[in-house]
Amino acid sequence: MSLVLPPFRKHGGIYEIKSAAEFKAASRQYLTRTFQAGGNRKKWTLSFWWRRARVTAVEHEHVLGLSGIFQAYIDGSSNYFTVQSTAGGWYINTTRMFRDTASWTHFVIAFDTTQATAANRVKLYVNGVQETSFSAASYPALNADELVNNAVLHCIGTRPDLTGSHSLDGCLADILFIDGQALDPPAFGRFDANGKWHPMRYAGSYGTTGFHLDFANAADLGNDVSGNGNDWTPQNAPVQTLDTPTNVYARFDPVARGQLLNATQMRLSRAARRAAPTSAGSTVGQAALSIAYPSGKWAVEFTVGAYSDNRVAVVDTRTYPWTQPVQLGGAAAGSAWTYRADGQKNLGGGSWAPYGAAWTGACTIRVEHDADAGTITFFKDGVSQGVAFTGITGGYYTIVVESYSGGYFEVVEAPSAMTAGFKALCTKNLPKPSIADPGKHFDVALWTGNGAARTIPTECAPGPVWIKGRDYAGASHHLFDVVRGAGKTLLSNLTNAEETRPQCLTAFGTAGFDLGTSADGSVNSSGYNFVAWAWGGFTQLSAPEIAALVTATGATITPTGIAVNQAGGFAVITYTGIGVNGSLPNPLGKKPGIWFVKDRSTGNANWPVYHQAMGATKRAGLNLAQAFDVQPYWQSTEPTDAKIFLNNDAWVNGAAVTYV
Repeated sequence: MSLVLPPFRKHGGIYEIKSAAEFKAASRQYLTRTFQAGGNRKKWTLSFWWRRARVTAVEHEHVLGLSGIFQAYIDGSSNYFTVQSTAGGWYINTTRMFRDTASWTHFVIAFDTTQATAANRVKLYVNGVQETSFSAASYPALNADELVNNAVLHCIGTRPDLTGSHSLDGCLADILFIDGQALDPPAFGRFDANGKWHPMRYAGSYGTTGFHLDFANAADLGNDVSGNGNDWTPQNAPVQTLDTPTNVYARFDPVARGQLLNATQMRLSRAARRAAPTSAGSTVGQAALSIAYPSGKWAVEFTVGAYSDNRVAVVDTRTYPWTQPVQLGGAAAGSAWTYRADGQKNLGGGSWAPYGAAWTGACTIRVEHDADAGTITFFKDGVSQGVAFTGITGGYYTIVVESYSGGYFEVVEAPSAMTAGFKALCTKNLPKPSIADPGKHFDVALWTGNGAARTIPTECAPGPVWIKGRDYAGASHHLFDVVRGAGKTLLSNLTNAEETRPQCLTAFGTAGFDLGTSADGSVNSSGYNFVAWAWGGFTQLSAPEIAALVTATGATITPTGIAVNQAGGFAVITYTGIGVNGSLPNPLGKKPGIWFVKDRSTGNANWPVYHQAMGATKRAGLNLAQAFDVQPYWQSTEPTDAKIFLNNDAWVNGAAVTYV
């Protein structure tokens, strides 16, 4: 059965949320209102969008609180979302964790104690879908009154009886409270054809105590635009932000690890707009922006705290995090084009050269990167320091900053004086993705085994499927694909030859794959947990199509089978080795970034791996713990848009040996 989405409601429709409110936990910023009498205490709805700033050990980050009696919050120690009433003795506590700091999440709390079924009296929806899995749940009594919507003090962003450690650190947008109705998500949003949840303009009644906070008036953030005049009072000066659910601005990424130098030494604040070292002394820390970009003209501006060795750089994300941590200067600079506070620039290869003005004092620094022309220009206090770098093309970039104790960088959301043609770094300005719905190309599935034949659903029509048991370290990785056919597995952690297991994966479907019975428990053992990674969108080529591809590319090895997804950028190729240097046709039509090969015939062959960051002179082993080493498996020749090169080694191209 296919899902047919209705057209947008003409009276509402998807709309743009143009502003939001930013709350700093350290300053205990929040909003207050004492509700008027006459509100419906049995039935109401709260709808809001939330973007977390950072994942911390803060006990509670509150959206709504009433003097410690009613609470709606994320628990910082578990990252679960909880709605509870200590007076009513009820609570719901999700099993889902909310740790996403890069995007906005929509919540709807629908409260209705007139419902006969207890579980229907408090409903929680996340991005349009009802939460039904709770680690703990106890519901209000039938027809019980709750203090929410009573004539008492309500707070948004904190609990009024507790300290700032329980305050929200992040952003809220489009907060609506509906008095007297328990509504579901279609009143506030809808799914598009790709399954993404979007906000919609609410078109119904607000009731007596209802309100709508759109935060459009920076001087009056508590202004109610519902028409009811139920305004809120800002406390400790929360601020307006242009970062919204419909236009996400670049902030510092709190989960960036591995590719940064001492990233844990940087404390993020002001809803992740500011990054500053956490410790005194000479400890250096780095922070990266949360949005990367390809082509285009981009401007990113920072206010900078005084320090003599602050640094800002454009970094090629193709290089990091595949190599050592980012070095903004020095011999290991790699693809990091840097401007240092003493006025010097780093040429991306370890040497420093005079460039522009020093910025050891507090100032603004703007980076303008014309990724189309390959130039980078830095500005100090609005004054261009001239083009710093040229000839930088073909990458995928982000901005990384570096500071020591005493310094900081704070993102300016909308630079005020960008050069004509440049744009602020936000999602609205990014080019439209070539793949509108990634789920049609890749999906992840989780299940608990039951030992019986079953279908595991996926959003894509899977070609390759990679399955792993999650409960025990000794579980092998099972790889299946449509070219070799169902029931044939390769174990990527072992050197085994291809195995036929008819009760393992039994069929590839258009919306999932089938598993067999307990005769083979390696993918469906009863009571054990499993994960599968599935790649979809494949077209299988016929023998004449393969022959035509070989002719067109000039390859010397004719594959026995090919399944390809050119839009997604991946393919499965089976072939028989020829025992001498040769080449395979590349069905992608563009240079691949990674591939791995497996001898299907013999039982003692490793899994050689090519990766573009290491180059064609090196290889790794998918089943091995060793690092990349120098091997001529790829004829020391980079792949092209047309061909992939193989030498005559038995692990990749032995005579009469079958491979995938």
